[in-house]
Amino acid sequence: MKSRASKGKKEPEIGKRGRQKDPKRRIAIVRAAKSCFLKHGFVSTSMDAIAQEAEVSKRTVYSHFLDKQALLEAVIQEQAGAFEAFPHVSPLDNARQLRSYLIDYGVRLIELLTNVDTIDLGRLIISEARRHPELVSRFYKWGPKRSQEFLTDLFRQATKRGLVNTPQPSIASDQLVSMWQGQRHLRLQLGICRPPKRDELRRNVAQSVDVILRAYAA
Repeated sequence: MKSRASKGKKEPEIGKRGRQKDPKRRIAIVRAAKSCFLKHGFVSTSMDAIAQEAEVSKRTVYSHFLDKQALLEAVIQEQAGAFEAFPHVSPLDNARQLRSYLIDYGVRLIELLTNVDTIDLGRLIISEARRHPELVSRFYKWGPKRSQEFLTDLFRQATKRGLVNTPQPSIASDQLVSMWQGQRHLRLQLGICRPPKRDELRRNVAQSVDVILRAYAA
């Protein structure tokens, strides 16, 4: 008689010889891979270098990951997971609450998008786009797309509550994120400017929110 795994509970990962894998070691390998990829690029990084950086044997690396592409996917998934850490918003009662929430959300999102790791990983992903287009799609799906869908749903709910009037919430969310990023994001990717200071970032985010809320006033 087969036993059933409890719903929602992830089974421990088992190695080839039936031993349970150490999740802390897996995390260490992923972070070592990320460090190597960002320093040397995907193509120039070897599994030996990753093992050395993680202070484990190459056999241990292969016991967790089939190849370098699987490691790059794990690195992307870990970075994209930062988008999931954003708090869900409770129902908003008035336009002031909506404005305040959008500003706080925008500051957190742009801080994430403009930090050094995200920018460097973005460059790495773009450089591998032709060889591994599926990884680019997954990064977008796991990360930026989630925040875009969240904002779209937020505008949809705010419209239903009469706080704004967005006939096409997806367009409103796209416009807002584009305004938040501006040309600075491209300059950051090109390495010709530094991330904004928090005060400047918050001011730019707030100005963009005000433009959108005026454009879609109920």
